[in-house]
This record gives sequence, C-alpha cells and structure tokens, in this order.
Amino acid sequence: LIGGPLGALAGATTATMISYGANVRYKSIYELIKQLSTEEKYCLLTKIKAVLGGIFNEQTIILSAVVVAKEIYRFFSDIKGTTNDILSSSNNSIIIEDFNE
Repeated sequence: LIGGPLGALAGATTATMISYGANVRYKSIYELIKQLSTEEKYCLLTKIKAVLGGIFNEQTIILSAVVVAKEIYRFFSDIKGTTNDILSSSNNSIIIEDFNE
C-alpha cells in the first residue's frame, strides 16, 4: 500500500507543500505513513478518497495536495492524540506551521 497510491500521494503532496512554502523536512509524509499499521494505512487511504470525492488519480492528487496534506495531518492527530510527539520523534518528520490556503 505504501509503495502504490500512498507512496505516489506522499511524494506529490510533499513536493506541492514545498512549492507552497510550507515548512517541510523531506521524507515527511512518506515517513509518517510508514509508521502506520496496515489497517491504519487503509483507513487513511479511505479518508483521502472521501476528501477527493472518490476520484483518485495523479492529476487530482497534485491539484488537491494541500487539502490532502491537511487531511493526513488531521488523521495523525486523531489516531495518535498529538502530532507533536510523532513529529519530534524523528528527524524525518513533517512540520506544518500556519498552513492555510
């Protein structure tokens, strides 16, 4: 799952976030997703598909990367309680500060 749609998603999202000026340390989303169990990965992918209205292709991912990044960040907040613990536990972390459209 990580090498397929979620892998592509992580790469596209990270690249887009960097281009939008978000404070991102690379390997960010990919490294966060790798920490998830298989069940959690499936749940995240399901949430992302819902956010994107069920249309899940490369163009949609790139156009919606900012929205997806927020959804991933929210997902980690929900399942882990606090993202700060996860984010500071690794050098390969994602940091989003004032990340608004």
